[in-house]
Amino acid sequence: MHAARKLAEIAFKAVQTETDSRQLADLLRLTNVVETPSPGNTGFWANDFEQTLDQLAEERRKIEILQKSSKTGFWQLDVLTGEKTYHSFLEKLGFPEKDIEKLNSNIKAHLMDPDDIERSDKQLQEFIKGEIPEYDCELRIRHKNGYWNKVRETAETVEYDEHGNVISVLGVIQGINELSRLKERGQRWTKLFSSAKWGIAMEAVGGKSINIGMSNPAFQKIFGYTPIELKELSFFNLFAPEIRLKIEKDINENQSRIFQMDTESTCIRKDGLKFPALINLNIEKDKFNQVVFSSINVIDITDLKQLQQELMNKSLYDPLVKKVFSRYHMEEQFGIIKNSRHFPASILQMDLDNFKSVNDQLGHAKGDEVLIIFGSILRSVFREEDCVCRSGGDEFTILLPDVDEETAKEYAERIHGNIALYNQQDPDVKISVSIGLATAKESSEWDNALYHSADFNMYEDKKSKNPSVA
Repeated sequence: MHAARKLAEIAFKAVQTETDSRQLADLLRLTNVVETPSPGNTGFWANDFEQTLDQLAEERRKIEILQKSSKTGFWQLDVLTGEKTYHSFLEKLGFPEKDIEKLNSNIKAHLMDPDDIERSDKQLQEFIKGEIPEYDCELRIRHKNGYWNKVRETAETVEYDEHGNVISVLGVIQGINELSRLKERGQRWTKLFSSAKWGIAMEAVGGKSINIGMSNPAFQKIFGYTPIELKELSFFNLFAPEIRLKIEKDINENQSRIFQMDTESTCIRKDGLKFPALINLNIEKDKFNQVVFSSINVIDITDLKQLQQELMNKSLYDPLVKKVFSRYHMEEQFGIIKNSRHFPASILQMDLDNFKSVNDQLGHAKGDEVLIIFGSILRSVFREEDCVCRSGGDEFTILLPDVDEETAKEYAERIHGNIALYNQQDPDVKISVSIGLATAKESSEWDNALYHSADFNMYEDKKSKNPSVA
């Protein structure tokens, strides 16, 4: 009886370790359990049993190798005691062997996310009771270094009592972090690619061609092509002809494996319309100088360029008298002339006579109208690029490089002459202007003192017309 009980105990353990399996084979021989076949005997022959053990040992070795090289572990649940033991998984979470037995005793408290415990336990109990067909649950287990690992648990019932109730469950636990990360990254990239406001196109290619393979909706909208039409084009077809050859030459002459270009360029749409764009072009070559991957990012900056031009115009031209430059531009040009060789140079400083009375008696709208008319008169005397500026209120300044004092006086006379022609048309408000001039023979004289000298001479001219002017 003792031998039979011992045999049963060892046989029960035989599926767990090779050592116990060998003990079972030895015990079969020691207890003379059918070493040779006999009629009606249904037992195992010891030799056949040992051979079977060798086969099992080899299979177990293969399974252990596979298990160690994978991110898979196993667990066993004793339904009667509620004890759940993990095998070959906690090591993968960075825990040393000495800690595993302690952790196995209460893995929920130590490693599982509290939110997952209730959910996974509920699902597992429903599976054991037969309320759901399978147990398949994702949960989080903490790594030894503190971060969380996503895992997937599945299970099968393996043992029942005499009443058909489940008493043992065997489960598989598999890390899904890497797969999950890759999936999430892929989803994020796809979403970014599809929803990006800038154009993106790429292609893995061979040879020296750089064709367009994949493109996002923004890219198709920017250039006006369908995805199928784009696949027939090279990246070079996207650039204006005058730029295309230079870019091709730069790429072909580049000797490094990686070519990157970040530039503002001129692109061309399907309908032939050219537009400004910011370009990021990336090309990867192999050691034989063959293109293996290429990508291009395109941002249409037409609206930005228009906004820049509007802002430039606002800073360049006077907001009211749009035909003349602003004070900001005048100050900028003043510095440019000083650092040039365009001397002698002259300044004409002007101020409308009795302009305050126009605003007071007829209103500011009429005053603005007079300013605009006077700006047009000045433009009739000077070229469009000449620095004719409104320096403030009813004051205007003209900077004249390469103009001596005599020539500046001639310009002043022409201004008076054109004003006279205007006044002959009998307008609501006749225009009169006082003009002062100053000339610098060389750069050292071109300074604020010269500007103030022209301003002083302008007031002298005003006083000559109206002695009451201070």
